Amino acid sequence: MHAIDLEFNSSSLDGVQPESVATDKDTQTVSFLFGSELAVGKYVLTIDYKGPINEQLCGFYRSSYVVNGEKRFLGVTQFEATDARRALPCWDEPAVKAVFVLTMVAPAQRIAVSNMPVMELRTRADGRREYLFAPSPIMSTYLLAFVVGEFDFVSATTSSGTSVRVYTPLGKADLGRFSLAVAVQAIPFYEKLFDIKYPLPKMDLLAIPDFAAGAMENWGCVTYRETALLIDPVHTSTAVKQRVSRTVCHEIAHMWFGNLVTMQWWTHLWLNEGFARYVEHLAVDHIFPAWGIWQQYVSTVYGRALVLDALKTSHPIEVPVKHPDEVNEIFDTISYAKGSSVIRMLSDYLGRDVFTMALSSYLARHAYSNAETPHLWAALEEASNQPVSQIMQNWTSLVGYPYVTVEEINSSVANSRQFKLTQRRFYSSGDSDATDVIWYVPIRVVTRSGSRQVFLLKSREDVVTVSADGSEWIKFNAEQTGFYRVLYSTRMLDQLKDAVEKQELSSTDRLGLQSDAYALSCAGHLPMAQVLDLWTRYKHETDLSVWLDIATNVEELHKLFAEEPFYPHLQRFTKSLFEKVAQGMGWEAKPQEPENDAMLRSLVLSMMARAGDEQTVTKCRNLLTAGWKQIPADLRYLVFSTVVENGGEIEFETIQSIMLSTDLAEEKRRAMRALTCSTDPIRLSDLLSSGMTGTDVRDQDKPLLLSALGVNPKATGLLWRYFKEHFGEFKEKFSKGQSFLLSGIVSAVTEHFKTESDADDVSSFFSANPLPSADRTIRQSVEQVRCHAKLVSSERVGLSEYLQTY
Repeated sequence: MHAIDLEFNSSSLDGVQPESVATDKDTQTVSFLFGSELAVGKYVLTIDYKGPINEQLCGFYRSSYVVNGEKRFLGVTQFEATDARRALPCWDEPAVKAVFVLTMVAPAQRIAVSNMPVMELRTRADGRREYLFAPSPIMSTYLLAFVVGEFDFVSATTSSGTSVRVYTPLGKADLGRFSLAVAVQAIPFYEKLFDIKYPLPKMDLLAIPDFAAGAMENWGCVTYRETALLIDPVHTSTAVKQRVSRTVCHEIAHMWFGNLVTMQWWTHLWLNEGFARYVEHLAVDHIFPAWGIWQQYVSTVYGRALVLDALKTSHPIEVPVKHPDEVNEIFDTISYAKGSSVIRMLSDYLGRDVFTMALSSYLARHAYSNAETPHLWAALEEASNQPVSQIMQNWTSLVGYPYVTVEEINSSVANSRQFKLTQRRFYSSGDSDATDVIWYVPIRVVTRSGSRQVFLLKSREDVVTVSADGSEWIKFNAEQTGFYRVLYSTRMLDQLKDAVEKQELSSTDRLGLQSDAYALSCAGHLPMAQVLDLWTRYKHETDLSVWLDIATNVEELHKLFAEEPFYPHLQRFTKSLFEKVAQGMGWEAKPQEPENDAMLRSLVLSMMARAGDEQTVTKCRNLLTAGWKQIPADLRYLVFSTVVENGGEIEFETIQSIMLSTDLAEEKRRAMRALTCSTDPIRLSDLLSSGMTGTDVRDQDKPLLLSALGVNPKATGLLWRYFKEHFGEFKEKFSKGQSFLLSGIVSAVTEHFKTESDADDVSSFFSANPLPSADRTIRQSVEQVRCHAKLVSSERVGLSEYLQTY
């Protein structure tokens, strides 16, 4: 059986004691050795053991909170991926499912919560309370959960009869109402979508003060970071509200994808996470249709996956996992975002109705059991009569994706145009494709006249005929449903630029066009000056998602070229790009404006501040002087970060006092991130040191502090030096249990460099100081830095010349 950090007192098998009990830390197991071979049959193994309530944010651990100045503790579990073995001896693998019958004893002033409802509550002679929970459905060990602590809660019942509670810190029950409303709508939405009723009688959502991940889908007892569950109607920004909605819907989706049907082994993790990421957007779009969540998806999910998977050091969606240390490293953008993106591509190609029918069949067929990727393909093939396994094989089993070059060839047929399509693997480094991989690429095409066609590119090259005359624009990969980039000829790109300016393209296609152009330029396939010229056609743009993606790309250029002599020209270009939309948005909300306008306002004004616009900086100072609580929540990070970046000691201390005094986790996080924007090396060094060694920043938030510091060019060097000097402490603190935190830290302190010598330094350091659980992350960071160096070197002259007019 699996076990780690447990002490065994006694044990017996049907009353017979073993001759010896042996533990092995390397294999994380315990063996009970009997004098003779056991006959095949059923036995009862009774074990008396004990283990620590640790502070490692995994297994059964304690989390602290403060009530009226008194520090108190609660106990909570986090078992995914392989940490149930820290709390109980068990067969800790997803394919070994069991029914769990749990009894908990807790102090009278605390409450206990687990996967199932309380079947009986007894009071012991010593005043403690004994909770007897109903038996769970058959499930994997990583989904078992139990929590004991002080909570308030709000509750409601879904239209289909499921009891839902949101547990909050004491005195903060109202902060759970938004997530409660989302959960109450998400459950029946999924029941209808999958045609399978939620199988448990209740659903609890609990806010935990110390929590390594964003949330955990324990069946019927979902745990969250406070910032991923609690919403303050006054002090929570629209962006956080949308993120909380997605997180709540993501975890509830796991009740079907992951809990009801579980992957056979961690190699198939994407069947859990990729599907949950995909259907969370279906649910949020159903509950909040005005948010346009699928447009945001193209930037925040699909776009992130394209960036990471363009690295040679990326990994396939399906990764062989041999050791527990390897599991946490694949809870990453590929499993979640690329997994979700290829699901979205396949759903679009087969048709959503067919796709959904197949999902329902797949879930019903493997309910309360385990599945592998071929089981899903089989269900989809039955429903669609398409060779799904053949189409999807290389998308899940191999690393990377293609870019498709579109070359127009002569056509003698009126109102039709012929194009030669060529696919090659896309590398962010721009290196030539040395592989012979061919993907089955769904090519969806749209034209100005509204003609829509779909092709399946199954070879290196093919010729397709599109119904369109010679003067109209043609957009390949319409709505960005396919997981690939598109490289156009200059003539075709010019036609699409005009379509952007006239807003004839959909918002998703406007987003995708510039996203592809920027990525292809970074890889050396297109001069960056052409991308900047493309961006100038977006000055009439009003869509949040489009601006969000443009801003992300522009900010990267700011970070890469901040020390170049032409940087002031880049700032002026940025100001000219965002000025019109910023003026249109203004600083105050308009009556009945869409919720997304609050996010757009914050975004474009932030970019004006990044561009050094004095009016924006002055306005931020004035808003802070008038009282920070009067600043709309959507503008607070903008104001806090701008005054810190452009201020001195007084401004820094003002924001620091907000961070230290607020009891709202979101506000504390917002102020902390703003402090990292300082340009003073001493203040940044002090912030880093106090944040990592003091008590003002919780362990769960230390990686966030490092990540925020990492994007500040003034902090990159000192952050790396600090990490190297304290490497042993980082390794000791973050390599146990939730080791994905350590991978995140490695990314934060390394990936923002931009010279070959920096890449060599990072590579040399980790060669001398191996970190197996973050090995892939290290290699990805080194590759990313080399890509940065190549881009800066290749585009320095061209950008300088283009920007001279600004």
